[in-house]
Amino acid sequence: MISPIKARFKVLLVVATVPSLGFDNLIGQIFNPLYEAHGVLAYRQISPSNTVLLEQIWTFAMVEGDDGSWKMQLDTQFPNPDLPARSTEIIAFDKTNIYSVVYSPDRLVLVKGKPTLVRDDPSVRKHPAMVCAGPYPVDHSSSAGLIWLAFVGGRYLDLRKQSSQFPNLTVTDARNDPIAWACDFDYEMVSAGPRPLISFGRYRLNPGRVFESSLDYPELDEPVDKKALGRMERVLGFYRQLAGDLLVGSTYQLVASNTLNGVLIPERFRCNVVAIGNTNYHGTLEGLVTNLIDHPSTNLMPSLIGGTTVQDRRLRFKDKNQWRQDVYYDLDETGWITDKNHPRILSALAARPPAPRIQSSSYAGHKLLVVLFIALLILPAALFFRTKFRRDKTKA
Repeated sequence: MISPIKARFKVLLVVATVPSLGFDNLIGQIFNPLYEAHGVLAYRQISPSNTVLLEQIWTFAMVEGDDGSWKMQLDTQFPNPDLPARSTEIIAFDKTNIYSVVYSPDRLVLVKGKPTLVRDDPSVRKHPAMVCAGPYPVDHSSSAGLIWLAFVGGRYLDLRKQSSQFPNLTVTDARNDPIAWACDFDYEMVSAGPRPLISFGRYRLNPGRVFESSLDYPELDEPVDKKALGRMERVLGFYRQLAGDLLVGSTYQLVASNTLNGVLIPERFRCNVVAIGNTNYHGTLEGLVTNLIDHPSTNLMPSLIGGTTVQDRRLRFKDKNQWRQDVYYDLDETGWITDKNHPRILSALAARPPAPRIQSSSYAGHKLLVVLFIALLILPAALFFRTKFRRDKTKA
């Protein structure tokens, strides 16, 4: 039987018409990765009746350095026949932070009140970019997460163990869903060359990591109002009552691998994508490497074309009273800003001071109980000293 990915490969060649913006341009910091892998990735969302509800396809390129740095590029066309917008996302890791930028030759405009795609020149437009702390690409799509898991995930797991706490990279919104931070990852690995590959992996919700407060999840966004806080508390309550098979999430499998100059490279891999606690539908992601290039040369950082507005997530923090989410700033012709103390970033920080945390009713009630408890402790002593003072005054 022919793999669905191979059967659709001719279609992919038509879909991936966005030019390579991140691998051909040798301007900037050059590094010499171990390999350059090109391939295709297909996603299918499937209903309980086994009906395909959605299908999306990417072509990708991946390079990896022997020091753990890497870069990937994902090209796709959105599966909307009325608005088939194309996009290219370039993501790179410099061993500290993850830098990414998204380009598209299409722009959405309203023509007589109807959304319409028009072709545009990327060099005269502003494009969204992001910087976040590494090494896990939690702020990117499940497709990027799966490619990362297949190629470099083995670097961050211990060969001597079979389970580890690990961010759930199949969660689509890790900043708002605590399940992304509450899972264990059961795994097996195959080892050869400079780093191992994950041969099998399964996410499993650990009930001991389902906490009562968002404060216990440092990487989670804080609710913006009481309504959002209520939703968060209901989600955590739902996860706490799960048991048995409902704790099991997405499963990854390395189907076939290849070796280039002693480096083990995934050739075929797949993931059964399951939303923990949701049995209504599931999805499949299948990856196939179609071409390998030996010791290429490329720039590490994503190339910048036109204007760029950065969403910087490296400076997030929270405590029990306040939190700061992301800061925004524009890049100029000097390129990416890597130093968090750069004047432009400090200016962006000053323009976005921390916001107060929305406190839950249970937290407010707890504070009231503490105040009452302290008052009950103090009251008898206060009455004693007041009575003693009056007696001493009468004797005088």
